[in-house]
Amino acid sequence: MNTRALPPVRRVVSPARGTAQAGHSALMSLSADRGYALFESGTHALMAILQHCRNQAGSGRDRVLLPAYGCPDLVTATLGAGLKPVLVDTAAASWGFDPVSLQAQADDRTVAIVAVNLLGCGAGLAGIAHIARNCGASVIEDSAQHLPRQSGQWSSDYQVLSFGKGKPLNLLGGGAALGPLTLSPAQHASLRHRLSGSRMAATVFNVLSHPRIYPWLLHVPGLGVGATVYHAPESPRAARSSLLPQLGPALAGYRAAASYVSSGYAPYFDAWLQWGIRPLSGPGACGTAQPHEPLRLAMLAANGPQRDALVAALSAAGLGATALYQHPLPQISGIPPCVQSQGPFPNAKALADTLFTLPTHRSVNADAVRAIDRCLRQICRERA
Repeated sequence: MNTRALPPVRRVVSPARGTAQAGHSALMSLSADRGYALFESGTHALMAILQHCRNQAGSGRDRVLLPAYGCPDLVTATLGAGLKPVLVDTAAASWGFDPVSLQAQADDRTVAIVAVNLLGCGAGLAGIAHIARNCGASVIEDSAQHLPRQSGQWSSDYQVLSFGKGKPLNLLGGGAALGPLTLSPAQHASLRHRLSGSRMAATVFNVLSHPRIYPWLLHVPGLGVGATVYHAPESPRAARSSLLPQLGPALAGYRAAASYVSSGYAPYFDAWLQWGIRPLSGPGACGTAQPHEPLRLAMLAANGPQRDALVAALSAAGLGATALYQHPLPQISGIPPCVQSQGPFPNAKALADTLFTLPTHRSVNADAVRAIDRCLRQICRERA
């Protein structure tokens, strides 16, 4: 077993606490003064927004358009809001909705289109907004995996943020719904969520996610580190009372910190391209343009067997690679029959087969990137 291993993503949790007023001001700044509501998780925040959109839309609208590749919590939130998840194929060999497929599914029964900012690749909101306006639907940006450093950089009707483990602003739980809404969750925060806001929980997480300790977690039975499974809906719960005081100093620290270190990979892209490996481009991007401050660097392998070999080798070397979601949503473990029956989605299937991620957190130094390059080159030469 490696004595050192890079976690796929690591943002340390700050023990600092500010005032509730400072946290309120930070969130109002993030929402461009439109408003916000705090929840136990980003999934609960999305569910609440969808319930709000359903109530605003009136009778006859019950469909929510979702990308066919993504976190199964998108389905959880939609079903929890009493709406029908309708999957749309992704763009070919890049991120975002396939525009033809999206246009075909958008109709007068559509409540909302959920655009996902995958790992900082963007969400393609300009084209989505045009389609949404034509059918009278709301646009919700799921930005759980990307947090802008400046305020008010939104062009959708509503936004979802997550403050859970592995997210840009890690507070070990919590989520926010941003936009012109007034929401008050009926359910109180769970005991687990309240405990996650303690300074002790922050200390434990920071220690366990350290590259010297993280390898041991991978061998603990039952933890399911990195597993992608469907969870049944539950009523949205409010965030713990300590979340608002945490947000002020946490957001200030996030904005002051250095950007993700994805730029360290750029010198290797041309060499990797000869084996068909390239960065995943966001909506409207082309070539090997890097995503903006990616939470993890999303890469595309030439084919599925190559991706699996690369992830296996990089993981065995403790270099923090993952395959992210390894199936389109209809094939995720436990997903309900109403989603299983949809498809096929060839572009989402190709994405699930070839996408892998490389770490970009502060523990990834130049030596780690060189080790990733050596490992990647060796696997590709062996398979040539």
